[in-house]
Amino acid sequence: MDLEKRRKPFIMPIDDEQKRLGVGDLTGLVRRHLLLVITCVVLGTSASVLVARTLSDSYSARSTLILVRDDQRLIASDQAIDAEGLSRAAIETELDVMKSRGFAGQIVDKLNLVEDAYLNPYIPQPENKEESWFGRAFETFLRSIKETIGLQDSKKARVEKPEMAIQRDRTITSLLSRMSVTRSSGESRAFSVRIAHPSAEGAANLANAITEFYVRRSFERKQAENVAATNILKDKAEAMAQDIADTEAEIEELHRLHKLDDVDDKVGDQLQAEAQQLTVRLALTQADVEKWNRQLLTIEGILKADAGVMEQAKGDPTYAALLAHKSEEETLLKERIRLAQVGDESQPALEGANARLEDVREKIRVEAEYLKSNAERNKQSDEEQLSDLQAQTDNIEKRLNARSDAKIALGKFERKLTTDRERYNQILSGLGVLDLQSEILTPAARVVSVAEVPVEPASPSRKTIAAAGFVGSTLIGFVLALLMETLNKKIRSEQQTRQVTRLPNLAYVPLIPRPFLGRRPKPHEYLRDKSHSFFSEGIWSLFMALRRMDREDPPQVVMVTSGLPGEGKTSMSISLATIAARSGQRVALVDLDLHRSGVSEALGLRGLDGSIEEYIEDDRPLEEIFHEHDALPGVDVFCATYKLSNQPVLLSSDRFPVLFEELREEYDFVVVDTPPILVVNDASWAGPLVDVAVSVVKWGETNENVLRDAVQRLELDKVPLVGTVINHVNTRAHASYGNGGNLAYYGYAAGYYGR
Repeated sequence: MDLEKRRKPFIMPIDDEQKRLGVGDLTGLVRRHLLLVITCVVLGTSASVLVARTLSDSYSARSTLILVRDDQRLIASDQAIDAEGLSRAAIETELDVMKSRGFAGQIVDKLNLVEDAYLNPYIPQPENKEESWFGRAFETFLRSIKETIGLQDSKKARVEKPEMAIQRDRTITSLLSRMSVTRSSGESRAFSVRIAHPSAEGAANLANAITEFYVRRSFERKQAENVAATNILKDKAEAMAQDIADTEAEIEELHRLHKLDDVDDKVGDQLQAEAQQLTVRLALTQADVEKWNRQLLTIEGILKADAGVMEQAKGDPTYAALLAHKSEEETLLKERIRLAQVGDESQPALEGANARLEDVREKIRVEAEYLKSNAERNKQSDEEQLSDLQAQTDNIEKRLNARSDAKIALGKFERKLTTDRERYNQILSGLGVLDLQSEILTPAARVVSVAEVPVEPASPSRKTIAAAGFVGSTLIGFVLALLMETLNKKIRSEQQTRQVTRLPNLAYVPLIPRPFLGRRPKPHEYLRDKSHSFFSEGIWSLFMALRRMDREDPPQVVMVTSGLPGEGKTSMSISLATIAARSGQRVALVDLDLHRSGVSEALGLRGLDGSIEEYIEDDRPLEEIFHEHDALPGVDVFCATYKLSNQPVLLSSDRFPVLFEELREEYDFVVVDTPPILVVNDASWAGPLVDVAVSVVKWGETNENVLRDAVQRLELDKVPLVGTVINHVNTRAHASYGNGGNLAYYGYAAGYYGR
């Protein structure tokens, strides 16, 4: 066969489509795991029957109550509130209250349910004398298991009762698990209370007691609300009365202090008149003070000979004398200057002028002092009067402001007093309404259906439990079977080999049947005795698949290997050589298993003269080392030395490739049996010298991982692997898996081939 062709094996596309499970597939699955399914069904059904027998009877009783609207309101605002009194939210709230743990705790306390042996797990339940001994024994067994794993307190722990708070808590939990509160319909105001209890009378009594307790509780709650509202209004009335008294006292104090009782407000008018008079006098006095200030300034200006001031003062007689003296002083000053310019002759006249000047100046001083003294005295008097007037004015204004503030405060107090009196009257009216309403209070709910004592237990339904156990165990058995099937990676079909190797499966080879009494025949003996059999057809299929790979240049040297020992590669090699010889070809069967000599052992040729080792090391010719076998006519067998110690030296010898060249020249078809590729590496030495290689897979034994590793190792060693052979196929089991292939139709072909 051409070298390039054998290096390019046919790669099959992977079919990713999932196989659909049909009725036949499910039937086959059950048939393959029938023992497992039957075991699950028997155990599950038996356990459900036993559990059903140990369960105590539980009776169910129902009592119904309906929510009613609140009592007739006596005021309009309450009637408006009552219109929304039973809204959907309010009804849902009441439903939640009845389901709450707090309500259940009130029931436990009111009815003293802590002493109920069926609700308090810490109180021993009375023994059921009608129960069979088997049921009691099974219940004891279940209790011991629960105690062991901690799901139930031990008998000693139950005898030693815990604190009452713990017992109460457990009783509440038990009551909630046995009580259900439901609403009859979407918009209904009716609630149904259903109780499950081991006693028929206990169930009815407890259901009725719960509804009656709810009705009584609703009435007591309304009474408490009425009393609370009355107390609140009374407190508000007392506080309001005190506020009214305080406000009246404040008003009276304002009237007393500010004389606000005067209807015509004469006091206020008098104060206003006084304020106006004081304002006028204050303005006049202020003008006088300013006049004296101006007079003092004028005197100073005249003394300083200020022409402007002197000009303004000429018309005022107050300053006439001072101005005259000042004019005379000016004349004398001019005369003295003139005399001083004349010289010594005028000395007496100059002295006379100076004397007159000093006299005038003294007059000016005396006049100015008089005017100043008079102005300052008058100014001081007016300023004192001005200060007194200002104080009187401030006092009047303060009294007016205080009176105005008092009027404002009085208005506020009077408005507050009016409002407080109105509110006080409303509170008194509300108290009267509450007093009347307390006499006509009714419960917010009433019982419309009393629970009757049930005749038959509501649970358990033993038939239903047994049927459910049967169905459930059947499903569990089926699921376990499917799980085992899914987790099982043992190869049973060519779909698995194609998925792993991407190479075709060349043939299915069935397992040789074992006689009723005796050993299973060897493949070459079975082929000799049963030349027309299903096993023979499987080998023929493999041989023809190899020959049809290339009709013009079919493979001549075929290597047979496997992943692990015990997968039937040696039997396959012998069988393939036998079938090839029957086709009229000259066939060579080469045993390259240098560790175990599988072919030589199977044919009974171990230890005979002539071996591959002698050919390579002793240069013996090919015709001297082959052997013949009676069961393999036309097949020359080349044996290996058993447990050869120098395999690497032998396989790497220059004579090893020559062996294959001579085999190609002398034989039409050469079958090479090699050791498992995952155990030893001998097959990698022969890989480059063969045309094709096939890997043997044992049906139901070889794992997918083993095949995958073997293929990867062969690809790494450049061995031309072209496909797989599924060997030792159990034909009946293979058909039950629905895997296809020609062996799936073995039942139809049995008449042609026999066994």
